[in-house]
Amino acid sequence: ITLTSPASASISSSGATFQFATASSVLPGTYSIPITGQAGSIPLAVSIQLNVVAGSPPSFSFTQPLLSELGISPGGSGQIQFGTSAFGNPDYTIVPSVSGLPPGTTATVSPSTIIPGQSLTVTIAAQKSAPVSQNVTVTLTGTPAAVVPAATAKFLLDVTPPPGSLPSN
Repeated sequence: ITLTSPASASISSSGATFQFATASSVLPGTYSIPITGQAGSIPLAVSIQLNVVAGSPPSFSFTQPLLSELGISPGGSGQIQFGTSAFGNPDYTIVPSVSGLPPGTTATVSPSTIIPGQSLTVTIAAQKSAPVSQNVTVTLTGTPAAVVPAATAKFLLDVTPPPGSLPSN
């Protein structure tokens, strides 16, 4: 059992909040956590009871944008934004990644780590030499730092020449 925040605290008359994390090897039960401090020059020592319960944190999912297709020109870039949602208030991190990109394109995800409830932006850039491609299914995967399943969202990507640059029929 580890104290995750705060590292130190000034406790007011209304109290203080402490957050703990447990290793997966910690068994469910009640644990006595010693807390020491000082009030002026008087040392203080108390114990709080921490109840560890079995179970996994709630899973999360991506929320799809209204339009889930992105069109970019060779040499250009575009962005698509996704949100995340979860039941309750989980406090684990998620590392997003992108797969299934067509040749000549790269993806950047910002921010590189999120928590459930936050949004992220995927930026796709196409090289000038990127071949034309249409309706390519790209997958956004969120890998959580918790014992919950990863989540995915899909969107379509088109790499097409800008208007007016197509050969005439």
